Amino acid sequence: MSNYLAIATVTATLNQLLNGIENDVVGVTITNQPPDVVITDTPRDILNIFLYHITQSTAYRNLDQPARSSDGSLIKKPQLGLNLHYMITAIAAGNDDLKAHQILSSGMRILHENPVLTRDLIRQTIQNIPSLSTSDLADQLEQIKITPQSISIEEITKLWSSFFQTNYRISATYEATIVILDSIYNSIQRLPVFAPRITNIVFRPPVIHKIVPQPPVIEYLSPTSTPSLSLIGQSFLTENIKVQIDDNYDNSIILIPLLSSISEKKVDIILPNALISGISTDVITPGIKTVRIVQDLNPIINPKDPTMHKGFESNIMPFIVVPKIDIQTPIHVARGDKLTLNFYPSILPKQKISFLFNDYEILIPQSDHQNPINQIKFTVPTTIPTQPGKNPPPFPSGNLLLRMRVDGVDSLLQIDHDENSSTYGQYISPIVTVT
Repeated sequence: MSNYLAIATVTATLNQLLNGIENDVVGVTITNQPPDVVITDTPRDILNIFLYHITQSTAYRNLDQPARSSDGSLIKKPQLGLNLHYMITAIAAGNDDLKAHQILSSGMRILHENPVLTRDLIRQTIQNIPSLSTSDLADQLEQIKITPQSISIEEITKLWSSFFQTNYRISATYEATIVILDSIYNSIQRLPVFAPRITNIVFRPPVIHKIVPQPPVIEYLSPTSTPSLSLIGQSFLTENIKVQIDDNYDNSIILIPLLSSISEKKVDIILPNALISGISTDVITPGIKTVRIVQDLNPIINPKDPTMHKGFESNIMPFIVVPKIDIQTPIHVARGDKLTLNFYPSILPKQKISFLFNDYEILIPQSDHQNPINQIKFTVPTTIPTQPGKNPPPFPSGNLLLRMRVDGVDSLLQIDHDENSSTYGQYISPIVTVT
């Protein structure tokens, strides 16, 4: 592989090689300039080497793509394979075409006799040019091959027409392949395998069919309650099993390693409660969650190896955790006054929160503090916002049903199940009296 000096080294090595023209035509100068600059320069005998095009090698385009580990670390350097397209042009002093033909034919003979830029020639060139002293082209695995190219009159005309006010001079085109540029980024080289250890494992990933309760709506019945959840499915291994709960709100993950009950077709878990555990990372906030089963394989592969190996994961199943307003005594509040409400489980300050009085919603501004909260104080408005230019109607009063909404999930309302009651089958609580 080569560094960024590879292209310049190829051009300089071609210069070194074509200096042999001196044995055929005395006084020829080898240059590397755009043809329009060379032609307008002082008249002299010149063989100009011009790199007019670079293409990516189709052989290397998909052969050696960069590879990364699961954590994103580079474990295999990307490589760029390039083909260099050169045009050599002969120019004689006094526009003497006969001499220009001699110069060009001598150069073509040399390139034909030397179809490969040898490592010794490349090293010699590097030694003669201080700016290329750090080039490592000579150590590249692939040797540089020089191949004549046949291009049509139309293509050569288009090429020369790109040079402003420059007349065509006799030229020949060549392709130099292949220059491989290596990445400057260091890759992670893993230690060799000390002793291969191969184990056959039956591919039986766990599968969750349903969640109990059904529908999967979980409500914390008290500030210190720990609701249970049952996963029904198949292929639940009883060793090294964990339940992973993903929070779709903040992408947090909670692993529940201690399970209350495990069998091959059923797993019972208890949702953590931050008020009991005291660990803020185990906060189950209201909202939409997903759950999956994670089965590590360390005891199966090598019980003596303390490193846990990633094993099977089940499909994911959604469930909902609803907020619950903690109402100990009847709530009375006047319009324009402050209302303090406690709730559980705790919520994160940046979650979207609102309270609904019957059908009227009051949005709560997001808090700046970072700790989970279980109490909010807000002002009950006196009027309902309306369109500009209209008189806003007063905020409703009386006994209103109260709901809490967190990230689109509402707290549950109580239904009257007393068949002898006048409100049978209707929502009856929680109620807030607004005056």
